[in-house]
Amino acid sequence: MTRLPLLRQTHPFRFLDEASLLDDPGGIIGRRLFHADEFYFPGHFPGDPIVPGVLLLEAMAQLSRAYLNARHGTIRHGTLAKVDSATFHRIVRPGECVQFRATLVRTDQGLAGESSQYYAFKCGAHIGRERVARAELWLHEAWSPACDFRSNTERGEGNGC
Repeated sequence: MTRLPLLRQTHPFRFLDEASLLDDPGGIIGRRLFHADEFYFPGHFPGDPIVPGVLLLEAMAQLSRAYLNARHGTIRHGTLAKVDSATFHRIVRPGECVQFRATLVRTDQGLAGESSQYYAFKCGAHIGRERVARAELWLHEAWSPACDFRSNTERGEGNGC
């Protein structure tokens, strides 16, 4: 896997350490090591730290967004629009590394007309061979001027996004 600057999110709200496109044209994999000093562990839960399920969903959404941005070649603006289903199979603890996978399964212009697009992904999360969670989610993407994620040197510019 390689470190890819394919997201608008930064620390402390980026929940992927690495991501890599798969040979399969509709897929991407990523991973995240959840460190014991993460800001949310002291309150979730005192004496019994657990990675919040919503953060596992956020990691899946970020991985799906990284896939779209890589395919477009720019960092585009959009949001998580819908979670069709989500199932959590196992608790994730501090110090565990979760592998995520997202696969594009459908696109739809929906009711928004030509100014936006919706993308459906099937996502999964595993620790080794053990399933942690799975979800089906939709991302919304508004077509607007986007930020190019190439390096400043590649763009010939001094300032990035």
